[in-house]
Amino acid sequence: MLLLDEPTNHMDLESVEWLERYLIEQTSGIALCVVSHDREFLDRVCTKIVETEQGVARSYTGNYRNFIDQKAANDERRMKDHEEQQKVIKGIKQEINDLRPQGESAAQAIKSKERQLAELLPGGPLHIARPFVDKKKFEFRFPPSPRCSQDVIELEGVAHGYKEAPLFSDIDLAIERGDRIAILGPNGAGKSTLLRLIMGREKPREGRAEITASNAVLQYFEQDQANVLPLEKTVMQTMEDASRDSDWVYEQLRALLGRFMFKDEKVNDKLATLSGGEKARVALCRMLLTPSNLLLLDEPTNHLDISAKEVLEEAIRHYEGTVVMVSHDRYFVSQTANTILALEDGKLIVYDGDYRSYMEQNERTQEKVEARYIPGLTRIQSAPKIEVQPQGEAMKETRKKNFGGKGGPSGNKNKGVKNAKRQGAGV
Repeated sequence: MLLLDEPTNHMDLESVEWLERYLIEQTSGIALCVVSHDREFLDRVCTKIVETEQGVARSYTGNYRNFIDQKAANDERRMKDHEEQQKVIKGIKQEINDLRPQGESAAQAIKSKERQLAELLPGGPLHIARPFVDKKKFEFRFPPSPRCSQDVIELEGVAHGYKEAPLFSDIDLAIERGDRIAILGPNGAGKSTLLRLIMGREKPREGRAEITASNAVLQYFEQDQANVLPLEKTVMQTMEDASRDSDWVYEQLRALLGRFMFKDEKVNDKLATLSGGEKARVALCRMLLTPSNLLLLDEPTNHLDISAKEVLEEAIRHYEGTVVMVSHDRYFVSQTANTILALEDGKLIVYDGDYRSYMEQNERTQEKVEARYIPGLTRIQSAPKIEVQPQGEAMKETRKKNFGGKGGPSGNKNKGVKNAKRQGAGV
């Protein structure tokens, strides 16, 4: 038996496909039970889906696309049954009210009706619960970003690696305020290392990497972010501390935590008792409440369900500052990034445009991604266009320094991201 808890977290597309093939081939003598929010992985590997909803577990035969179809049909039937039962309940209540004026002569009939009613109400053996429908869209916004200069991050002539293994070289890059950058590449290409170089946690072998913005206020979400949490405090205490200088009220904090799977008494658990994934979600919630003008995010959607991802996507799209993220979550990237940086063969290639345009420039990537689409679910489209309001005179467009290799700087001078190597442009 294999018990797998979110096995595709931290995996690139090639690794996920390898794992899928391996598990599919284990057809004799092995049982598999997996917890995952990777819908495409579930669609290819699983032959039965068990969904837990409002404390009730329901089983569906088939893969994920079968589950979607069956659940929709079941929810429609349950809704009709629920509505019919509500009519019956209303009728029984009316009968009881009509019998009450008759006094003692109707007492036995009233008791019989009340027993019948108790069986149909919540807690009764015949009660049909209303199917859960989350109609209310939870919208979240980061706190207003502190003012910041136009030039935010610069990398010049950067080369780096470990021991005898080089990761990348000849990186010249400038990032401006308001950019939404996604760094893509296979595992081991150096994506997280690039974030650490920008942070100053590591020094490049060659060149210079630094945050150059005046008044930069950084929030850094790393894969082991949970290590810096106050483990002696509860989930709610941590959130209240983070929102101390804001106008957030208790009910709003509860609503936000609920979207990140902290409900009921779970908000009173101490951080020391939480799992690694739960601690990561607390760290992300705390980050969402803290004012900043620069976000460096390393795999922020690991351990998040679809609802929580949507909250984070919406917040990032309206964020006033600069975002640089590493993620293997293709749909998340498509909803948040306006420029793609791909680490390819030790070089950083700039693809102007969102994830949809990146796929269109890479036929192999497009074929791999589109081959995994599940019928009836949202496909990757162009990122939503949301304008971030300028922050006054200090935010006017400024001319960038000249970065680049022998060919000099490339690209539109008004574009925030520049690099010596650009897709289709050569060196």
